[in-house]
Amino acid sequence: ARFRMSADDDFRTRVGTFKEAHLRWVDRVRGIVAGREKVTEQEIVGHTECALGKWYYGGGERQLRNLAEFRAIDAPHQQFHHAVRATVGARNGGNLAGARAKAELVERISHEIVAALDQLARRVSATDAVGERRRTGAPISRAA
Repeated sequence: ARFRMSADDDFRTRVGTFKEAHLRWVDRVRGIVAGREKVTEQEIVGHTECALGKWYYGGGERQLRNLAEFRAIDAPHQQFHHAVRATVGARNGGNLAGARAKAELVERISHEIVAALDQLARRVSATDAVGERRRTGAPISRAA
């Protein structure tokens, strides 16, 4: 099976966008903990409302739900949003130590999400390569 997102959609670009967004949030959380940025808990979108969540529970789920690499994204992504909200709540409530601890959790989870997205991209790329070779009759190497 091939997992083309659409003719005009580059899957790797989309994955890169999701990774960048979550890494930007790590930077924002650092700024929040340091007091350089002020955000309310209500401003933190849920895991189904961000770009990754909209894709994950929409087109991504329709096309990739059978892949373990796809399903591996869900739990850490939910935890990420919860940890960001908890960091903001702790900081806004004056609990700097709690905010720092939650910020460390945000960073760890973000790395998990990035790694999971990379694994998914590799799997989709390998699956596309095998599908293309089968379609064209080109030999399938062990690397695929």
